[in-house]
Amino acid sequence: MQQVSSVTELEYAFLFTLRKVNSINTEGFQPFFQNLPIDPYTKGKYRSRRLSRVMVSENKLIKLPQGYLFQSQVYNPLLGDIKREFVELEDTLVELDIFRNLVLAFSDYCKLHPEAGIGIHQIRTTCSPGHLGSPAPEGIHQHVTDFIGIFSVSRDNIQGGETH
Repeated sequence: MQQVSSVTELEYAFLFTLRKVNSINTEGFQPFFQNLPIDPYTKGKYRSRRLSRVMVSENKLIKLPQGYLFQSQVYNPLLGDIKREFVELEDTLVELDIFRNLVLAFSDYCKLHPEAGIGIHQIRTTCSPGHLGSPAPEGIHQHVTDFIGIFSVSRDNIQGGETH
């Protein structure tokens, strides 16, 4: 007797994309997290950040003009209603095949329009026994976007920890 699979088309697409993303060796990204500028909008010096927007065109990433991040205080009570400007992602990171493959996998999975702008937030948080390193100091909040992907590049010397 043959067993019928209960995996839906959406679940299959998710599993395929997850395998695609998990096959990317993130070690090549790690040097780009060593010289991130400190996020000037958060208290303390535990969070570093860059921000760029890209578009996918013929399986290539094209950097869009630098903009700023703005969220209404309705969605972000801590940093809302502030025009936040960050240093752009390094061109050499955006040009890396493994980085491109990660963004393409995300774009494919979300079935983004070919001309959709994709905001990429490169964030590094550090912590110590006396200081929790919160990647989102504003707590649970919303972005005015349709899709968000969170990809962890590395976790070093960590005991416990979670993100929501």
